[in-house]
Amino acid sequence: MLLFIVSGTIVGFVIGLLGGDGSIAAIGSSLVSVDTFGLMTAISYTLSDLVNWWIMFEFVGGGVDGGTVGAWLAARLSKQQCTLHYVFSGVVMLVTIYMLIINAEALDW
Repeated sequence: MLLFIVSGTIVGFVIGLLGGDGSIAAIGSSLVSVDTFGLMTAISYTLSDLVNWWIMFEFVGGGVDGGTVGAWLAARLSKQQCTLHYVFSGVVMLVTIYMLIINAEALDW
């Protein structure tokens, strides 16, 4: 497990470093790819009649709220590029750690 934590930390650090001056563009392009993947998956699940619509509405509502706050925060932080880099890197590291913990629990480590 320590290997996963160390490797995840290194990956998160490198991603943060490679963001460069195009972080706003990188955020926008990653959102496009995530949205496209999500849409294709949603269509597939809907056609297979595997969608719980109440849960879908809760997730969409949360996504709209989170997207609105995220866009506002990105616009404010874009004036301070260094701060935006730190915030983005921190989020990537937190998500990496969370995923490692969840997967380690699933594997009974």
